[in-house]
Order: sequence, then C-alpha cells, then structure tokens
Amino acid sequence: MVLGDQHTGHRPSFRSSSSSTPACGISAVRTNPRGPHPDRQEGPHAHQAVFGPGGVLYVTDLGTDEMRRFLPGMRPHPDGPVRLASGSGPRHFLHHDGHWYVTGELDGTVRVYDGEWREASVVRASGAEGDNLPAHIALSADGRHLYVTNRGPDTVSVFEVDGPRLTMAAEVPSGGSWPRHFAIDGDRLYVANQRSDSIAVLALKDGLPGPAEQALEVGTPSCVLIR
Repeated sequence: MVLGDQHTGHRPSFRSSSSSTPACGISAVRTNPRGPHPDRQEGPHAHQAVFGPGGVLYVTDLGTDEMRRFLPGMRPHPDGPVRLASGSGPRHFLHHDGHWYVTGELDGTVRVYDGEWREASVVRASGAEGDNLPAHIALSADGRHLYVTNRGPDTVSVFEVDGPRLTMAAEVPSGGSWPRHFAIDGDRLYVANQRSDSIAVLALKDGLPGPAEQALEVGTPSCVLIR
C-alpha cells in the first residue's frame, strides 16, 4: 500500500510483516523543478500513487508537472520522472489499453499519453465557462466511457473513449458542491461533494449519468470507496 502526501511530497509505503503492524518506509521527493503557478507549484505535491504495468509505481506531482516512477522496492526509475505539460498540475490518472489519461487540475484539461509518455491528445474537462479544477477520473467497466469530476462548474463530464481520442458525451450537475471524488458501482455513480457535505447518487443508463436521485449526508467527503 502506498500513500502520497501532497503537502510534503512524501510517499509512505506499507508492506505486510510477521507482526500485526504493517512495516512502513518513507520516500521523500527531493526536486528543484517548479511549475509556472507560484501559488500552487512552489514545491512538490504528490497527489495520486498507482501501480502500472510491470509493477512500476507512478505518482503524479502537481507541483512540478511530473509523473514520478519507482521500480519494485521503491527504487527510482532509471529514466527518471516524466515531464508532463507545463502548468497542467497533474492530479489523478489511469492506464487503459496502452494509454495514460491524466487530469490537469491547474489547466482544466484531460490529457492522453501513449505508452512512451508522448502526448496524444488533450481536451477541456468541462464545457462550462469559468475556472475549473478537475479532480477524479475513472473508466466504465467496459472501457467505453471516461468520467471526470469538475470542481467549480460542479459537474461530472462523460467522454466516449476511442484510444487516445476523447469525445464529450455528456456533462451533468454533480448533485452538490465541489465534487472531489467518485466511485462507480454497477449502474450507480457515487459523487463526494466536499463542500455540500454530501454524497450524491446518480443513476447510469447506457453509461451516462442522470440527475442526482438522492444525497447521503457525510461531513466534507473527499473519497468514496466501495467494497
């Protein structure tokens, strides 16, 4: 298990041990690069850690516009971090069929990269006017639809996926304020609306969400996990 600390750039990693207490190791980001947004990119900000192909650990760094990579055992990747689009502020990401899909919190985009981390396409995460800070990103079970939550417009965007090409299929209200995270469970989308203290439940039909049909009261929810 790996956690990312966005304020310090530390990545605590936990492994099972013979005792009941997990063994922990901490890897700290030591880096000089900074992004062009001094108020948000004054230093490293690790946002999400995901294991990818070959057991390589990938960590988005919003503060340096980089994707950091670690081999098994938390060894730095010999090719170093990947430099992503300047000022994009990479936040959450996923890997699917040889492509990487990355939300840009600071430039309001979703960028698609190929297996060699060459940018293949970029789209706006929301069609709404004004500032947008995209947050979480996930695929439907069949891989046909990509979902993104947008903080500011307070919407959920849905894109049809064709390899590196993304086409907006729908954008609907998130059912609350500041949709930070969401989870998909069958034909339901559960959206954590942090500033309205609620988790909205949106029904999915043919992969597209409808209006919020109910809201569960939860104090400042920031993540939804379904087991």
